[in-house]
Amino acid sequence: MKTSQAGSKMRGMALFLLLAAVFFSFPSECSAAKHKLRLVNAHFSDGTTEKWFNYWETPWIYADTPPAGQTFDTWSPAGSSAWRYLDGVNNPATRFDMPNTDMTVTAVYRAAGPTLYHLEARRSNSDGDYAEGTVVNVVAVPRVPDDNGKIFDQWTVVSGATLDRFGDIYSQSTTFIMPGNDCEIAATFKWPPAPHDLVIHDGGPDGEYSPGTVVTISANTPPLGKLFDRWRIDSGADASMFGSIYATPTTFNMPNNDVELTALYKDAVKRWLHVINSDSDGYFYPGDVRTIVARSNPDPTMIFHMWRIDSGADVSMFGSIYLSPTTFVMPDNDVQITALYTNRPATNFTLTVVSGSGSGTYSNGTVVSISADPAPGGTVFDRWTGSDSTYFGSIYATNTTFVMPYANAAITATYVNTYSLTVNNGTGDGSYSNGCFVQISADPPPVDQYFASWYGAPDSRFGSITAPNTTFRMTNGPSVITATYMPGSTNSGSAPPAGGQTKTYAIVSVGTSRGQGRMVIVTGMRRKTWAQYALWSDYNGQIYFKSGEKFYGLVHSNSKLWFSGDPEFFERVTSADSTYGGSTNQCIFRKGFILGAPTNSMAYVTFASMLSKTDLVLTGRTDITFNGTDLLINCPDSGWTNRTYALAGDVVIAVCTNASSRDVAVGGALDGRVTIVSERDILITNHVTYASDPATNPASDDAL
Repeated sequence: MKTSQAGSKMRGMALFLLLAAVFFSFPSECSAAKHKLRLVNAHFSDGTTEKWFNYWETPWIYADTPPAGQTFDTWSPAGSSAWRYLDGVNNPATRFDMPNTDMTVTAVYRAAGPTLYHLEARRSNSDGDYAEGTVVNVVAVPRVPDDNGKIFDQWTVVSGATLDRFGDIYSQSTTFIMPGNDCEIAATFKWPPAPHDLVIHDGGPDGEYSPGTVVTISANTPPLGKLFDRWRIDSGADASMFGSIYATPTTFNMPNNDVELTALYKDAVKRWLHVINSDSDGYFYPGDVRTIVARSNPDPTMIFHMWRIDSGADVSMFGSIYLSPTTFVMPDNDVQITALYTNRPATNFTLTVVSGSGSGTYSNGTVVSISADPAPGGTVFDRWTGSDSTYFGSIYATNTTFVMPYANAAITATYVNTYSLTVNNGTGDGSYSNGCFVQISADPPPVDQYFASWYGAPDSRFGSITAPNTTFRMTNGPSVITATYMPGSTNSGSAPPAGGQTKTYAIVSVGTSRGQGRMVIVTGMRRKTWAQYALWSDYNGQIYFKSGEKFYGLVHSNSKLWFSGDPEFFERVTSADSTYGGSTNQCIFRKGFILGAPTNSMAYVTFASMLSKTDLVLTGRTDITFNGTDLLINCPDSGWTNRTYALAGDVVIAVCTNASSRDVAVGGALDGRVTIVSERDILITNHVTYASDPATNPASDDAL
């Protein structure tokens, strides 16, 4: 049926209007407008990078070929909610659901991993793919049943590599460095060689062993008075097959033939092991395994570092030169080694300052400035407490320093009450704390009078009640003291007899006779006795009085005294020097410590006259170590080297000088009675102690 062209056009117009009406009735998000999709590092199937699409279209997108050394990673669309439009964000080819907006999508790349190559390992479990340069652990595994009874022989290369890529081609478990290509390696196995006889005289174990077997061999226990010397090779071996031909037990690597060995012995001779900074000295047989221990360093900031070999040893004789305690195998010669120390590693610790400032966190060894708070009313700063006095610049200074120890520390500024001292007819008034020694001086006496004594407190609190210039010890309360005078005048003097000292003394008696006041002064001199001294020295040197030491008699030195810790003195301590060394912060002086005291002298002794009365005369530098009832003496000029001298009764030893060597040094623990006379200095190189201390055992006869 035909229709007119006009009618056809009318029907087309009606259809268009109907479709338009339907189209424009859609929601706004379904608009027929197209949007642009732009690709970066990517393309459409036709190779283009930009196209227009309707809202509902799902075009395919493809990532470009990655640059050299990179690989595709992910898609990165622009827009906060655009991820929901991708079917696969990690696929280089994916569909994209076009949103109702323009969109840019980027293909993102990352660095590509290394190229992997294949390793084929026959008779091994190490097959796999590896990058060039990878160190592969390869282990040979025998094939059953082909390799039953066989032993590993070596690794071989089938293709693609060289033998130098193996760590050890003769080791069943070794390493292989992967080349830059596929390769193939193989482990080979062989029949083991026949075993051979190992015969050991005076040792063991005998037996049959395959070549290459490492056997631990030991010599029999040596006869009395003998020591193992070495292994003698009777046949079939050489020294390279032993761990050491001078050691038992040791190892022996069995060769491909029969072997015969013999353990040899020698006379036993003890050797001297001298360990500095340790108590491990002694005479020991060669081969003895000794445990050596370094002493703790008195400086807490120092710790053991290592053993230094001074002479006669090597590193192989130590369990470890960096450990204490450790073992040391004594060689057949004298040895000297030294324990060395090093600073502790820096570590932060907490310092708490009570009643002062300076608290904080510091590393050990840091010098911290500390200050005490102002003293409360009626008190005065006394000292710093809470740590060893050696860490403080001064425990008696309000503003001082504190060296941080290798631990947390809490220190406290302490205060004490003060009490008034009134000095009538003299100087020294003021406020002082309990126990303080105050310098007091009497005023010049009136005409025709002289100073008599101090009055107002017990005599024990005065340095001397008859001295116009002396000291006064405060107690926990106020004190009033008075300088008193007597009519008349005094003359004093002394005339020391040859070879000793004298002391002038006076007895004053005041009273009334027949109604008249009388005063009688009796003066005299007596020779000074040295028996009252626990210690008297003309030149003390830098010898310290240390913690734990107690002195029950007078102590005097014509030179400076040195102190450390809390030694205790039960009688007065005097020094002719105006200063002292070390620290007296913790010392206990029961009857005072006086500086600037008069010097004393002893009777002159003619050295030559002593020689005829001695038991032993040595010449030159001499070192004497007390070892109970024996003396260990070294005197090179007299030909004495580590010679033992037995004590019997009272022993007198004289040491003469020569042009090059002079002094005598002593130390150790003494069990007996010894007198040492020296033309030069006597050096105390270590503590001298008694086996039985006379201070605690009245029956002891030990004396030096």
